[in-house]
Amino acid sequence: MMKKWIDRFGFRFGFGFQFLVIFAFMVVAVLGFIVGLGPAATWGDGRAEGLKNPEWLSASDRLYAFADEITPDRLRTTLFVLADDSMAGRETGTPAEWKAVEMIASHYLDAGIDPCANLDEDAGLLDFLQPYPLQALRRDSLVYEVQFGDKVVRSTESGRSSADFTRIFGGAEVLDAPIEFAGFGLYDPDRGIRHWEKNSAKKRFVLIFDEVPDFTPSPSSTPPSTTSTPHSTTSTPVAKPITERMRDGTLLRDPGIAGILKITSADPAKYEAKDQENRLTFNKPENIQPANESSNNLSTRFSGYVGSVHPEMAAKLLGLSSTAELETIRKQITQNPNDFTSRQTGVSLSYQPFERIAPFTSHNIAACLEGADPELRDETVVIMAHLDHIGIGSPDLDGDRIYNGADDNGSGTSALMTIAQIFQQAADEGVRPRRSLLFLHVSGEEKGLLGSRYYSNHPVIPIERTTTAFNIDMIGRSDSKHLQQGVTEYVYLIGGDIISSELDRMVVTANEKTSRYLLDRGYNDLNDPNQFYRRSDHWNFGRFGVPFVFFFTGVHEDYHQPGDHAEKIDFEKLAGVSKIIFGSVIEAANSDTKPQVDNQAFIEATNGRR
Repeated sequence: MMKKWIDRFGFRFGFGFQFLVIFAFMVVAVLGFIVGLGPAATWGDGRAEGLKNPEWLSASDRLYAFADEITPDRLRTTLFVLADDSMAGRETGTPAEWKAVEMIASHYLDAGIDPCANLDEDAGLLDFLQPYPLQALRRDSLVYEVQFGDKVVRSTESGRSSADFTRIFGGAEVLDAPIEFAGFGLYDPDRGIRHWEKNSAKKRFVLIFDEVPDFTPSPSSTPPSTTSTPHSTTSTPVAKPITERMRDGTLLRDPGIAGILKITSADPAKYEAKDQENRLTFNKPENIQPANESSNNLSTRFSGYVGSVHPEMAAKLLGLSSTAELETIRKQITQNPNDFTSRQTGVSLSYQPFERIAPFTSHNIAACLEGADPELRDETVVIMAHLDHIGIGSPDLDGDRIYNGADDNGSGTSALMTIAQIFQQAADEGVRPRRSLLFLHVSGEEKGLLGSRYYSNHPVIPIERTTTAFNIDMIGRSDSKHLQQGVTEYVYLIGGDIISSELDRMVVTANEKTSRYLLDRGYNDLNDPNQFYRRSDHWNFGRFGVPFVFFFTGVHEDYHQPGDHAEKIDFEKLAGVSKIIFGSVIEAANSDTKPQVDNQAFIEATNGRR
């Protein structure tokens, strides 16, 4: 730097001035050395240990000053667009996904942030995209043929037409089998309930009432008998309620069951209203998987069938004169579940699905900010959030069918977009982090971490040059545990110290310098039953040994429900957590050394899981 000043000004001011400049620099250097032996080494903020160069210490301070630019209003503006009904839930493989991708990429283009693959030229929107191939099952139609003796009743289910049956889920296999009436579909011989017989050699459909009654005794009831017979005339209470999911699982695991036909209502109007809703999502992509992978075979998935039956068809199958008699039978079985045994209807059903495997392209979005330190700028800190949600589905009690995903993960997406914009704003004012930053929005998270897996297998920046990964997913609301305690200023940390103690210290330092929230480590355990440490996109970096921290504020009542609206977001909290993440990125990007994986248990847990 001294030579630069002398070369620039030496001839103008003469050699006497050069001598004065040299002398002044020597004095400053000596004083700087003396001061360096004093208070700077005793800083309690954690930065003295990670940053030895005063120039970079100053840069960190200047970057932290930009944290106040992360405001609730700024986040609100972005999130309300992402979670608007016009985004239709941002489901991977739908036009709504592309709409969200276009909106996010345009944000980076307008903010002047560079795409990772095109740093030296004028960028366009497509330069930010990382396309990757997927495939899905698309249903064209489902054909049902019911054989009543010599008479065949045929109906077709599609996005344009209703049938006597509505598929809930099923495979691509053609099924043809007799129909057996099996009451509630319960099988619990220990308690004398046998609504069907297991392991029958002959395949059949079972017709059942969907909702399982609660046979659990009240506290004052007599304890369940252990000596009841299968055909006892007295109902034996079930000690633990059997859920529909448990019942369905037992049925589907039996090799003799071709499929389940559910009587969901005795009211034709209710059934038809539900059927109309289902038709709106009939052509949604199903079972989305990466394309061109040898391990993939969509045709080998579940081969059975689960669906509901129109009440009028159910009455015909049982030989009843009206749908009202369905309710009579249901009540009789409810009162005496031990007395019921299955019976053949004398009717058979043929089910033929017309489906196809449809390839399509999804997109990740990657933007980069080049680091300032020539020795470290080739190393990269990744900050990521998934942009997708689950689209359009079953309505709630208010009839809302759009799963907006404001918290999941509009909150993380808006935080990432804002953080990136603030770092670019700082760069425009002459302050950059030492390492480069990669702002990564991935799709396909809700379908099985597909976008982050593709990125980690085909990285824009080599994985070996990725020092740290920060993942942001659901940081805009509070869970019931903390609300009951009256605490909203918290964030769960997952990763960090179970991977790298150094990375954990960076996050703690960032929190002390910004929001000072409670850092909850309640889920941060390799043995935690929720397994959050490998249930979001950070895992696809962790499996390659990249230290990560997952920022998360917990599950709430609107998780994966239509009620996950932007109006319910706590924007003050969202800003507070975003500032912690912003500071964590500064610490990781400006540290002299990159964080190391130093937990042997994590190394063993990730071994061989790539």
